[in-house]
Amino acid sequence: MSRIDVYAAHYPDRTSVKTVLHWKQILDTEMFRYFDYGNKNQMIYKQNVPPSYQIKDMVVPTAVWSGGQDTIADPEDIKLLISHIVNLVYHRSWSDWTHLDFIWGLNACERLFFKIIQLIKMSM
Repeated sequence: MSRIDVYAAHYPDRTSVKTVLHWKQILDTEMFRYFDYGNKNQMIYKQNVPPSYQIKDMVVPTAVWSGGQDTIADPEDIKLLISHIVNLVYHRSWSDWTHLDFIWGLNACERLFFKIIQLIKMSM
């Protein structure tokens, strides 16, 4: 069984130029911070550089799934992210998953979607 027709219909999908530029800024600086507007930062943020995202201040219960073959949210980045999450309620990683498996994986329902529903129901 294959989902090649699904992949072909939806990938690559659209995103904004600003979003792509923001991803590049994060890659270039290795810092997870707000969009860098350059000389407009002072006016927008009241400082010369964009502020960093304060993940430790995000106290909402958080679940994280990751894939060992994910080259976009790679295991090292996930490890760093998780170290800053103060209310991590669940983490699961599959060594064989890539970034697209989280949406289009043939076993995404069994591995991921059902657990998401379960966690939502448990929090109600």
